[in-house]
Amino acid sequence: MFFLAFRHIFARPKQSLLTLLGVALGTTAFITFAAIMTGFQSFIIDQLVNNDAYVKISAKEKMVTEQDLNVSLFKDKSHVFWVTTPSGRQESAKINYPLGWFHKLDRDPRVLAYSPLIGAMVLYIKGGISLSGKLQGVDPVNQAKVTNISNYMISGDYQSLTGGGNRVILGVGLAKKMGSKLSDTILISVGKADLIPFKISGIYKTGIVNIDDSIGYAHLRDVQNALSRPSEITDIAIRLTDVEDAQTFAAEYAAFTDEKVQSWDQSNASILSVFSLQDFIRTFITVAIMVVASFGIYNILNILVNQKRKDIGILRSFGFDPSEIQNLFMVQGLFLGISGGIIGLFFGFLMSLYLSTLKIGGMMDTMRVNFSPRLYLMGIAMAVGASVLSSYLPARAAGKLNPIDIVRSGE
Repeated sequence: MFFLAFRHIFARPKQSLLTLLGVALGTTAFITFAAIMTGFQSFIIDQLVNNDAYVKISAKEKMVTEQDLNVSLFKDKSHVFWVTTPSGRQESAKINYPLGWFHKLDRDPRVLAYSPLIGAMVLYIKGGISLSGKLQGVDPVNQAKVTNISNYMISGDYQSLTGGGNRVILGVGLAKKMGSKLSDTILISVGKADLIPFKISGIYKTGIVNIDDSIGYAHLRDVQNALSRPSEITDIAIRLTDVEDAQTFAAEYAAFTDEKVQSWDQSNASILSVFSLQDFIRTFITVAIMVVASFGIYNILNILVNQKRKDIGILRSFGFDPSEIQNLFMVQGLFLGISGGIIGLFFGFLMSLYLSTLKIGGMMDTMRVNFSPRLYLMGIAMAVGASVLSSYLPARAAGKLNPIDIVRSGE
């Protein structure tokens, strides 16, 4: 059977070669697209997960409402009509009873580390340059356990914040815009107090422009003092032993508190939705290519079935049953699919290898490419699946041919 199958394939070498190339091209495209996109996605997710907390508990902002003011200002009035609807926050957001959170987190075995935070929008000032940004108050020891921000230091030391003393670590973009360098002193304005001098004790670079251009880190106590909010915190950053537990953990904690509890994927839902769109586009392009290749296999087998009607009649007269005739053509389709798939995997791997050496700058020094065996298994599975589907109808038609009808038709 295999001899006959290969003989049929090599009887039409040009068509067989074109079909083989179609399957190989589809598989190569799938491996290349998937390797680039999933590699990039893995890099971004790694940045999102490790540069921030797996789960963050944030203070809920309470807004002023008509009902709140009616109760506090006009409790004796039965009807109050507002010409202008009151708006704004009731007070600065803060975590209520942080010690209670710390005790609970200490007892939870899923928690690897946590770090209290306080954040505020500030003005960074040097000479005549004023830039708005965020000043994040952190506990340097615990923060280094929650995120990997200390790995991104390009000058100075993240642990220089330990002990406080009005030291600040700036993103490389922010420092560059201010014309500042290590050991320079800048002024920070929190809007309701005198300008406060901070000494630059480090500069970091995450590669994410929004962070590098706007966020500075200082000791938790220094920021609390600057904001005149001693002992208050606005967030608790949490690192779990397993990142896969983040969503369950956040849902469980959010069920019994008014504070906002979000896992890393909930906080970055908009970015992850872009990844879903990329996956859809990748799948659509790959399926389109594989459909074209499948039509190639279908056409060549369909032509073969019509051209080999006499041979099929002879084989049936020699005792071949319909299932064996069907298998004969299925083998041909599978051979083209598997051979094209293997060739596609090889060229997909070469393309991925080449792309991984390209220097692109920006967030990544070189292009991140995924070499996971799972992609290659998916690639060969698609090639085999496409060949099975496209071979089935011609093979089934061949199996149904009756030798008496073939003789009567005179073909």
